[in-house]
Formats: sequence, structure tokens, C-alpha cells
Amino acid sequence: MSKLVTSLLVGLLLLTSCSGGAEEPRPATLETPPAQEGASPPAERAITNPPGVVVVNGALGADRKLIAQAIDDVKATGFWRELTEHLYSVRIRLRPGVERIPEDGHLADALRTIKLDGDVGGTYCQITFYSAAMSGDLERVGEYFDQGLVASPPPTERQFYASILGHELAHCLGQGKGEGVARQWEARVLGALQDEGIGD
Repeated sequence: MSKLVTSLLVGLLLLTSCSGGAEEPRPATLETPPAQEGASPPAERAITNPPGVVVVNGALGADRKLIAQAIDDVKATGFWRELTEHLYSVRIRLRPGVERIPEDGHLADALRTIKLDGDVGGTYCQITFYSAAMSGDLERVGEYFDQGLVASPPPTERQFYASILGHELAHCLGQGKGEGVARQWEARVLGALQDEGIGD
């Protein structure tokens, strides 16, 4: 018997064994036993979600709470997943003091890297906030508003940190996402927070 005929026969046997002519057994129905008087209702099985991005808040003292709030606020806008689903880890730190402000005057910086530790790892987004630069920028916008140079009042500190977090996370999206895309994300996060009255 040729190999082709043998292969066809084996395939036919597998097909008939999978689709069998007999009626397939129905799944057993599990009946819940009647509740006994005074007994508490049975606990429902919790929904299991796949693990998300690993977030490390490296800020210290009161600044730690500020960063944690910014993370929660970006999550509240509904944008967190889109900004982080490609990441293995987001690591955020805050550098206080005027002397820590970089020469370019940035409010914050993001660095996208790939790190592997055995089978664990992936794309990391390292974000550094410069608190003195953040405070100075908020104060400056407030002065501009008071002088009538800008139409809108400055955001609250809480809203500002969340919007800048959105900006820096956008820099870690990869694929050449530049300042224009980051500014769009900053505006989206801030707009969502203000529309919902979060952090007013």
C-alpha cells in the first residue's frame, strides 16, 4: 500500500473518530443544593485578570503620594491601558530642588529601554519628574492668566502631574512618537480630568 493511501486512511479514521455518528454526551448540569437556613450565600468565583504593567513608584515622602495620585488619575481617564499595554514596567521617580532641573528646562523626562532578566522583562518606561520645574511652570501660567495673557487658568497641581504623566508615557509608545504626539496625550488627559471634575 502506498504512503499516500495509508495517509488517507489514517486521516479518514481520525475524521470519523472526531465527528462520531453517536449523539455527543451533554455536559452535566450542576444543581445548587438548597440553601440551609441561616447559612451565608456561596461565594462567587472572582474574575481573574491577566497581570498588567509593573508600576514602581520611586518617589519619597509626600511626593510618593503625589505620584501615586497621578497614576490613579490617568487610570481614571481610561487612557492608562492604551498608554501602557505594550510595557513590561513603568518606573517613576521625582527629583526635588532647583539644582535638579535639567539644562533644557524640562518638567519631566522619559526613557524607553528594553531589559531582560532571564525569562522576565520587556520594555521599560523610566519617567523622572522635576518638581521645582513643575511648580515653576504652574506658577508662571497662573501669572500669565492673572495678566490676561492666557485664556484659561492653570490646572491644579494634581491635574498637572497626571497630564504630564500622560505626556511622558506617550514618549514611551515607541514608533518614533515625538513631542507632538506627547502634547496631544497631555491635552487629552487634562481635558478628561477637567471634564470629570477630577482633581479640582
